[in-house]
Amino acid sequence: MTTTIDPSSPAEPERQPFVPGDTSVRFSAVSTELPSGEPLSIDEIIAMALESCSVLPPTFTAQKQQIGELSSRLAKGRLHLAVVGEFNRGKSTFINSLVGYDLLPTSVLPITSVPTHIVYGKDITCTISFLSNKPSMTVSTSADAVRNVLLKYVAEENNPNNQFGVRSVEVTVPAELLENGTVLIDTPGFGSTYLHNTQTALGVLADCDAVLFLLSVDPPVTQTEIEFLKMVVAHVPRIFFILNKIDLVTGNNLEKVNRFVGDVITTRLHQSTRPHIFPISAKNAQLADAQSIDDLYWKRSGMETVKNDIISFMAREKYFTLSQALNDKLKEAVESILVTLRRDKLLLDSPLAGLQSEKDDIRKECDTVKGTLDRELSIIAAEKKAIINFFDESLSAGRLKLIRQVHETIDSLLSGSSCSTESLRSITLAANRVLPEALDTFKTRLLASLNRPLKRAIMLHGREFASAAASMQRCISEASDAHEKRFTEKLDTLEISPEERPDENGGRLAVTFRLAFGDHFFGREKRIKRLHTRYDHLIDEMVKNDLFSFSKHIRGKIDSLFTALSGVLSTEYQQIIQRLTRFAQHKEDAMNEHSSRHAQTLGTLGEQIRSFEKIAGHLH
Repeated sequence: MTTTIDPSSPAEPERQPFVPGDTSVRFSAVSTELPSGEPLSIDEIIAMALESCSVLPPTFTAQKQQIGELSSRLAKGRLHLAVVGEFNRGKSTFINSLVGYDLLPTSVLPITSVPTHIVYGKDITCTISFLSNKPSMTVSTSADAVRNVLLKYVAEENNPNNQFGVRSVEVTVPAELLENGTVLIDTPGFGSTYLHNTQTALGVLADCDAVLFLLSVDPPVTQTEIEFLKMVVAHVPRIFFILNKIDLVTGNNLEKVNRFVGDVITTRLHQSTRPHIFPISAKNAQLADAQSIDDLYWKRSGMETVKNDIISFMAREKYFTLSQALNDKLKEAVESILVTLRRDKLLLDSPLAGLQSEKDDIRKECDTVKGTLDRELSIIAAEKKAIINFFDESLSAGRLKLIRQVHETIDSLLSGSSCSTESLRSITLAANRVLPEALDTFKTRLLASLNRPLKRAIMLHGREFASAAASMQRCISEASDAHEKRFTEKLDTLEISPEERPDENGGRLAVTFRLAFGDHFFGREKRIKRLHTRYDHLIDEMVKNDLFSFSKHIRGKIDSLFTALSGVLSTEYQQIIQRLTRFAQHKEDAMNEHSSRHAQTLGTLGEQIRSFEKIAGHLH
């Protein structure tokens, strides 16, 4: 988490002084306790990161260089202190006053288009490096010469949109403020009509450890400054607020401006404490003959307080601030590496995950089909029982009606007969023609009524199978109706023919009407009654026996039909199951092939991810 430093607040607990090049000092603020209780310092964490980076491919060159630069900065003790401010806030004049040399060109127009790094050196020099292969240019004659070079290559007026292709600018100056390794960075002013200057200023923040944020009393603070400051707070752990041009206000007005600026920053940035603000006049500092409190202009400028507090800050907290800043930047680099490594692993894992998902879907579909088959077979058993019950009930109810009809037919034939031997011969011929026809008609109607529920049950099984086949085709991305067509053709053959009859009697009913010896002694009415007595029971038994044989035969046909239906269902569903099983195995084989082909790469990526996750765990 980034915080705002108030240099005027009570000093934090005494820390060991930073010695340039010495990275052995450890602070709890940037170290993490290991399970053994031994803490890791920021330099040890950076070393771990560099070691882990050594096995990364060339695609990570930018991150490797970034971490290498962090290591170099820590070793050299170089703390980047950027001067940031809105256009025309007097940054260049402020920096000149801060280092004590008139190095940076000043103007009411936007000046800086390229960041300028100011470091300690025994002599005043300026080195311009270019983006192309053009050799660097160094000027080391005087402050005036440096200023002229900067005006040519850095000023927006002479180098619009950085048309000269300047990559970096470094100025050396023998300033006391910079002796401890601090790098002062003059950034392009934001908020001007040159949007690229604002973008360049933002880009500098990524490499900054602390910021001198320059404000002004005219006006005290703008919305543009607040919005830019929010971005500064997100990138930099230490901020000094400098309020310039106090020579424009006097007395209570300065106090009011100071309070107003503090209130705005506290409220708009949601700070828990008010920031300390350094009121200065860079103009008065520029007019001073010497950086001494004996010089009236220097004393009125407020720059002595700024210099002393910044130098004190460097001596007291430089390593802590540098370590915290490097911690944040290392964390960004490590997270960038992890994002790329995880993405690469995900790209390799994605086909495997996709194949696994497809295989799981096929296995699930296979289990669903198996469950459907079991359910269909159990339904068939219930349907067969229901059909047999329906047949038995229909046969029983129809048999009584048929016998009644036969009795009525025989009675009609006998009632119109003289009951002589000759007439009985005619009745026999008529009965043996009419009665089988009645029996056949009954059986045909019974079988027709039986086929209706049979066909309905078969149709429902067909629909269920069609649904299972379609679901299978969707699961394996296959368009084919072969299964359903073959299944439908087999189902169409499953019915009981209306002509179905037992083989043993051919479905015939044969009876011969004869007069007994004693019948000759009775008249016609008595003969008819005696014939009814002898033949009604006989005909009943004949019909009963015929229908019994028919029932046995049809029940066998029903059993065979449902057995055949079970066989068709089992065969066709098993073919679907086998097809799904083959496809699942194809996915399994593809997974094994993918794993085998990329096993080493995936293993390497996994180790690298774990390595950088461990490093990230040491950062806060």
